[in-house]
Amino acid sequence: MIAEVELNYYGQHISKSDPFHVEEFFKGLYGLAITYPIALTLSKLSLLALYWRIFRGTKGKLPIQIAAGLNIAWMIAAVCIGSLTLVSAILTAVVGLCRIFQLYTCSRILGPKCPKPMH
Repeated sequence: MIAEVELNYYGQHISKSDPFHVEEFFKGLYGLAITYPIALTLSKLSLLALYWRIFRGTKGKLPIQIAAGLNIAWMIAAVCIGSLTLVSAILTAVVGLCRIFQLYTCSRILGPKCPKPMH
């Protein structure tokens, strides 16, 4: 992630970016939408595994199994929905950022002669 910040200007003003870096940003965002629910689920499952060892001799295993099943179901749903939703959000954002980038570069080059954007 640190390399992405350095290479693709994460956290910087849009004027420092260009279409290539915007595309790389969205690729990273797509990867995070997939890996974050998985990482979150694995951390929760590790805590549930600890509870499993603690309550080994009791009848408290059923709630742990239910929580683990719900956690895995949430991960599957979050990855599916996140990946499908992010595709349309990325396309919308890319179009918007391209318009902003075009207006910014046009106003820097042409100044007040830059044409008004069409909506």
